[in-house]
Amino acid sequence: MAKTIERKTPKQHHYARTPIASFFGFIAVILIFASLLTIWLNRTLTDTNTYVNTVAPLAVRPEVINFTADKITSALVENTPIDEAAPKLLKPEEIAGLSDTQLNQKLRSVINDSAKKALTNPEFANLWVATNQTIHSKFVNQLKSDNQSLTIDFSPTINGATKLLASTQLQPISDKLLIEDGKAVVNLDGGSFEQARKFYKLFQTFSIAVIIVALIFLGLSIWISTHHLKTLRRILISAGVVLLIFAGLLQTPSLISADNISAIDKDFALTLLDVLTQRLQTASLVVGITFIATAIASKLIPKFWPKSSAKTKVI
Repeated sequence: MAKTIERKTPKQHHYARTPIASFFGFIAVILIFASLLTIWLNRTLTDTNTYVNTVAPLAVRPEVINFTADKITSALVENTPIDEAAPKLLKPEEIAGLSDTQLNQKLRSVINDSAKKALTNPEFANLWVATNQTIHSKFVNQLKSDNQSLTIDFSPTINGATKLLASTQLQPISDKLLIEDGKAVVNLDGGSFEQARKFYKLFQTFSIAVIIVALIFLGLSIWISTHHLKTLRRILISAGVVLLIFAGLLQTPSLISADNISAIDKDFALTLLDVLTQRLQTASLVVGITFIATAIASKLIPKFWPKSSAKTKVI
């Protein structure tokens, strides 16, 4: 009786193809990671609506309110002499017997508390969104145009914040923050802005090219290798692990060293970084898990994947 036994023919290790495939696979992993970064940058930082929707929630964050209140406090203290501000904001018994240093500290405390109260007003959130919308839109539009300069006027924002202060205890000195027309205008021109435009255009081209090159190297790695499916699994797992590690690092921004700035400035910077990278964290986590799960599934459910080559021997 003849029996049919199906034996798999093992693929031999190839001393030339294997290292080349591994090299291409390594490049593919790096480019997959770079592709995710460029997609995030292109959507979050260069698309006005996405950017505004991302930073809008910052208006009610304590770190942002504390940072803004601190800057307002410093501006009012610097622009208002102590002997002028103290009688307007403090009771006579609170002033008596205090040195200039003590009076300055007390004024800063009163101004800071009132500023925080003003910044909890819903109007501040509206002002925050409008400011970011205007500045970001103008910046991107200028980058896309042939203009050699960028002009941004911050006076509407500052004056809007000043009006909010007028509804608090700071009303007597709130006019010290008023900015005359043209005094809060920032102009960027010449070489610096031209460099920014060149970088923007290069980035737009790069964001598309890096995805195409990543797919090319991925395909080459799989095609050159002797074990196509195994190579694909390794690339997926490697890329997945890299993305999960990156997502973990993004969730711990406090590891970033910032010893040369105040605690308030550091909290604001880390909060801004956390909010801006929130979508990148989520995307890295989801894509990383998907890659690893796909690689494992391809191993555990072989019926969904091409079978290995086999030869039949008759006994």
